[in-house]
Amino acid sequence: MASTDSPRDGLHDTIIISSDAEMDEHQSPARNLRRKRPCTDYSYSVYEALFDDPAPSELLKPPKKRKIPNLDTVLETANQGILDIFKVEHAKRKALKEEVQHLRAEMTRKDELINELETKGGGPFCVDIGIAQSAFPPLAQPAEHVVRLSLVLSRATR
Repeated sequence: MASTDSPRDGLHDTIIISSDAEMDEHQSPARNLRRKRPCTDYSYSVYEALFDDPAPSELLKPPKKRKIPNLDTVLETANQGILDIFKVEHAKRKALKEEVQHLRAEMTRKDELINELETKGGGPFCVDIGIAQSAFPPLAQPAEHVVRLSLVLSRATR
């Protein structure tokens, strides 16, 4: 029960509440509060299962396949990129092999020409490389067959 006592001067009012029921009458209705996060159970048993060793039957099972969206597209693009690189490298290798064959054929022809000119000229020539370099200044270090060919040609044209 609430009572109001008036003091003698009339300036202060005092309210005395004698029960909780009277307190509830004066409160506003309770608001429904919404939690931002759902209630989480932090008990040990919930997390214990996460760290337990798997059962033997689970060890025998293959891992679950999870489909990634657009995985086929990603793999196809990657495979196409690898194929393009392979084709470019294969073309380069093929061009280099053809160039090597061409250079070998050219060296074979030049060696045959040297042998032919040596047989016509009377045999191989022994020449000092220093003399050959002074005769051919653009060639800093001439290859042996180039020097031999040049000397054979110069002797044959005399």
